Amino acid sequence: MPFIMGSIPYFHCFVRREYTRNLIDRHGEFVPAVAYGIRCVRGHSPWLQTMLMEPEAPSPNSTGGAAFMVPIEAVVHQPCPMPEDMTYVCPWDVFSSTFGVVELEFTARGAVFALPEKRPGQYLFTVDFSGSDLADDPLQHKSLHFCKLEGGLIGAFPNNRLLWRDDAFWKVMDQRPDFQSLSGEFRAEGHQSLITPRKPQRPPLREAAE
Repeated sequence: MPFIMGSIPYFHCFVRREYTRNLIDRHGEFVPAVAYGIRCVRGHSPWLQTMLMEPEAPSPNSTGGAAFMVPIEAVVHQPCPMPEDMTYVCPWDVFSSTFGVVELEFTARGAVFALPEKRPGQYLFTVDFSGSDLADDPLQHKSLHFCKLEGGLIGAFPNNRLLWRDDAFWKVMDQRPDFQSLSGEFRAEGHQSLITPRKPQRPPLREAAE
């Protein structure tokens, strides 16, 4: 599993220009780019490694071939305003600096709806975490599914913030599913068959995974 830095299935995007200027100026400008890597540090937003391209219009500052790392809100698949709230694109910070990246074949490039507003989007890839108290706690653990959202934003959402659409297999539900998180540790060996019940030692820090 990667530690801190890893590759992702690359995708074409735009980077908000002000993030390449320490948020000092160039607000409202966008640089074409390719996102091809991810940086995961526990307690921080996911960051994406990007390769900047040349803007179509002549620019006083050339960007072609410059690599730049930015937080998820700085990357869009088409120019659009900033989200009013970071939880709109990434409800949770990174759970661990040890992680895995995978494009799940069954949902590859599939359609999604981001909850609670049911915003349409398209699945890109998934990041899952291990090696920390949060990542390894059944009540706290979450995978993050990265998606292109309608309107231009890139988001990263756990299972309980997405509905998946595939008209050939199922009809998308109209309400929140009636699920409750599994709180046990499931193992092949042990004195209690497959389940080792575990009670949380503190109130849940985050919304239960579903």
